[in-house]
Parts: sequence; structure tokens; C-alpha cells
Amino acid sequence: MRDRKALIERAFAHYKLATLDTYLELYHPQATLHFLPPGLPQGREGSRLRDVLLLTAFPDGKVVFEDWVIEGDRYAARFRFDGTHRGEFMGVPPTHRRVSVTGLTIFRFEGDQVVERWSEMNYLGLLQALGVFPFPH
Repeated sequence: MRDRKALIERAFAHYKLATLDTYLELYHPQATLHFLPPGLPQGREGSRLRDVLLLTAFPDGKVVFEDWVIEGDRYAARFRFDGTHRGEFMGVPPTHRRVSVTGLTIFRFEGDQVVERWSEMNYLGLLQALGVFPFPH
């Protein structure tokens, strides 16, 4: 079994539209992904559909892992998503603003593939950075 943390980091180095298939190899084809919006299928295909939407809106989007907690088959990480809003996102036309939002994710492995993942990202902060919602005073 290879170093799973390194597998995750290598996969996310390919988190771009042009190399999305390489990134998606991290996941078992039928992985359960608890972060997908309602209506999307589970597994690699659901991730692909969600990731294409996000990377079309933020084509230079990049995930940076900042902290890790590893316990058995679960790898938890605090991450940051950085990108420039160049395409429609959740009905918001491109603003060309740079965003940086944080999140938490947990990967559960079987062998060298993720079979289950939970993620929470600060979408309210993202929409505030795009100017959709004002920051409270």
C-alpha cells in the first residue's frame, strides 16, 4: 500500500479541467461522496460533474492542504481553495475576483482508493467574496 497522503496530494496536483481524469483516479468508481449537491450521482461521475462546474467557474482553482490528521483508514485535512471567478458560479456571472476559502475534508480509504469522503467548504464566504452577500458589520 502506497503513502495515502501522497496519493491525495498527487491527485490534487491534477485538479484542473485538462487533467481531471487523473485526479478522479483517486476515487473508487462507486465511492460515496457526502459533499455532492442533491441530484448528482455518487462516485467518480458525480465528482466529475461537480468538479467541472467548479473548475469552469474558477479555471485556475487550486486546493492547498494545510493540516492533516490521520487515523487508520481516515485522512482528515484542513484545506484552502484559491481561484479567480472567470465563469458562472451558482447563477453568479464572472466577477474576475480572486477568492480564498477554507474547508475541511475526510477521506476514507480501502486499499489505494477513496471509498468515502465528507467535505465542508465555506460557500457563504465564497459568495461574500464574490459580492453576492454583504459582509456583516
